[in-house]
Formats: sequence, structure tokens, C-alpha cells
Amino acid sequence: MRTLIALALGRASRKLIRTFRHGGGSAVPGTIASKIQPKLFEIAIKRFPQGLIVVSGSSGKSSTTKFLVQILQNQGLTVFTNPSTANIKQGLFSAVLQGSKWLSLPKADIAVIEMDEAYAAAIGAPLQPRLSVITNVMDEQLDRFMDSEYVVSALQKLSLASKQVLANGNDPKLAKLKEGNFLFFGLSAALSLKEQAPRYSVSVSSPIENLDFEIISETPFKMRSKNFEYELPTQILGLHMTINFGAAVSAAELIVTNIDRNKLAQTADTLEGVYGRDTREIINGVESRILLVQNRESFRLNLLQAESAEQLFMAIGTDVKDPSWLWGVDFQKLNTVDILSGHHAVPMKYRLQSCGVGTQLVEPNFESALERFIQMEPPTSGERIFVVTADTFRRLKRILELSS
Repeated sequence: MRTLIALALGRASRKLIRTFRHGGGSAVPGTIASKIQPKLFEIAIKRFPQGLIVVSGSSGKSSTTKFLVQILQNQGLTVFTNPSTANIKQGLFSAVLQGSKWLSLPKADIAVIEMDEAYAAAIGAPLQPRLSVITNVMDEQLDRFMDSEYVVSALQKLSLASKQVLANGNDPKLAKLKEGNFLFFGLSAALSLKEQAPRYSVSVSSPIENLDFEIISETPFKMRSKNFEYELPTQILGLHMTINFGAAVSAAELIVTNIDRNKLAQTADTLEGVYGRDTREIINGVESRILLVQNRESFRLNLLQAESAEQLFMAIGTDVKDPSWLWGVDFQKLNTVDILSGHHAVPMKYRLQSCGVGTQLVEPNFESALERFIQMEPPTSGERIFVVTADTFRRLKRILELSS
């Protein structure tokens, strides 16, 4: 009875909120449902015959999850998953509400759930996942975790409760967690040395040398494992996305018996990334590129894509609790920032100045700054690029009514 009431009130509140606020209603319905039936998520997960796959880690969770879902769906499985970033408790409960029909729980063959690293131990571990995919550990969000070892500890609890673990062997902090149920994916030694390759949290441990799933080429994507050697066509940009796709392919090989390689190639050729992770949109008649930055390392990797921008908009929002980490990002290769906005526009201006990067206009008011930027004359030879954090990204989508 509590489950039915939770579904009824949760779905009703979701519909009400979405009626009055376009794109809203993600967290509140989940919070309501969790108060009424605290085991709603657990009850839903236990209904899927092929079990639970958890994807967690500091970064790359959303992309890895979306890639894996697409692969499994094209292999013929029905998949229950949660929307990108809805990866904490209320978001997980909201996903159950979103996936349900009327007062029935979601139906699927398997669940692939992105889980925030802070909740991986508390929510993921008790469910004893069939497989946990662990992407990495970054020195980030220190205002949340104080130390990266807290993240390692949470992921270790998840791994101990999982039947099998697939972890990033390039990350030394994950390599040191190695147990009998661990398999490792990652970039080859040659690829991992490139500037475009992700850099992980500092550790006294060493990366895994003999990877179970080794990515040996970016374009075309090539990966070899004990059983297969893959060569797949993809439009993925950047080694950080390549390693996320490699994690998804590796996980699929562990999940699907006799994986259909032709269907896998079709998936790779039509692969869709997470909205905002290097997304192209026509904004006010101009093809524009949106780059979402979430921490120091993602900023570094995305700046590699933004260095040649002819027009650059940058907005640092309220999600950046402590802007001091911005001083750990090297901006020297940027030419100029046309418009700088967001809650931390002023400290960001000084950081850019210290790197010798000029700013044409500082406008803390986000809506005014955005309007001025999209009204600029179109670029003549280069790209128009938006570099935004999570807060300003959400505002960008809402103001411009962008699809996602």
C-alpha cells in the first residue's frame, strides 16, 4: 500500500510541477516518494531479471551510462536508467516515478544506474550490483568530500558488495583497490601519455599495466580484450570520451552473452552523447558549441577543444562553491574571452588576467550577458563556443529553451 501511495503522490506532484515549470520537477517528486516509501527504489530494482549495473566515479558517469544504455538497447535488452545528473537519492526515486506507468513499477530486463560517488556506498552497495563500473577518482569537489580518499573509500564499499567490478586501470587510486572480482579497462600506455588523456588524482600506487580491455586507437576506435578485438566507427571527440565509450563496450561484453558485433558497430556509428558534453546547437541562427566544465580536469580537457574559438562565452555559476580551484586551471592558450558572466565572473576575470588572457566584457548578470553574446555578428572563420558550469548550463538551456 505504501508503494502505491508513493507512486500516486509522486507522479501527481511531478505532473503538477512540470505543468507550471517547463523542465522542472526532477527532485521534489522523488523526495516525496522517498518519504512515503523509503524502499521504493530498492523494490523497483529487484524486479529486473538481469539485475543492476551501477556506474560511479568522479567524472564520466553520465557519458558512460548513456553509451552503455544505447549499446544494450541495440542488443535487444529493455533498460531502466536514470536521466543524466539525477544520480543522488531524490533523483533515483524520481527515475522510478518517471519510468512507471499509472501505479505500476517500471518494467525492464536490466537497470543501468548512474550513481553519485557519495551515494554509491549508501544506496548502491546494499543492492549488491551485478556489475559496478568505476570511472575514476579526481581531486575535485573538495568542499563536498574534503579528501579524494573519501571517494575511494565509498567506491571500495561499492566494489566489495558487487558481484563484479569493471574499473579504470589508468587511475592508480582504483588500481590499488584490485580484488578477485575486478577487471580493468583503460587507454594503452601510448595513448595515456597524450596531452588529451585524462589525469587522475595523485597516488603512490601505479596504473594497471596489463589491462583486461585495452583501448589502442581513438579514431577509429580500437580495443582489444581476451575474447575480442574491436574496430568501431565513432564520432566521439577527445580521449576522455573515448575512454568512457571503452568502459561501456567493456561492460556490454560482460553483460551480453554472444554480443552481436554488427549491432555494436551500428550503435557506435549513431552514438549519442550526453547533452552539453560537447554539444552543437543552432542558437540565434549560428551553429554554436556548448562545453560543460565541472572540475579542474574537465576544464583542462574542454579548453583543448576551445582554444581555437573565434567567439567565446564563459560563465562560472553558483555550483562552484569554492572558486580557488580555478587557479589550478591553465588558461594561457586561450586568445580572449568575449563575454565573461556568472556568479564568479569577477574572480574568474583575475584568473584569466594572471594567464595573460583578456576579457572583452564582464557582465555578472547572466541573462544580459547571454543576450549580448548571441546578438554578436556571426564568426567568420572559427567557432562560437559556450563554456559553462552546471548552474549556468541549466540556465542556458532554460532561457534559450534548448532540447536535451
